[in-house]
Amino acid sequence: MLFGLQCIDDDGGVREDEFACEEAAAHLDGCCPEVDTRSIDCDYWTGCGSTHPTLLSTKESHCLTDLDCDTLQESGICDELERAIQNQDSEPDPSLELGPCSE
Repeated sequence: MLFGLQCIDDDGGVREDEFACEEAAAHLDGCCPEVDTRSIDCDYWTGCGSTHPTLLSTKESHCLTDLDCDTLQESGICDELERAIQNQDSEPDPSLELGPCSE
């Protein structure tokens, strides 16, 4: 049997950015029906010399949660998130154009 080495540093707690990202994903689920919000990567991890941040930063997450559905749709944020989700595996740190929520 072969066993792989696990290089993930996980203290078992939920980070603020992970929690905020999950809250934003839940809000977006009701506002952006074309976006598969279950695919928004809200897991942060480090290990093996690399860092994997959440797709949405804490600041972006809070901002998105504060916007109403009409604003999310009209500003193109839903479309941008759909693009980012589709590319998140090929772009380890995609730059998002989230209108008023861009960093």
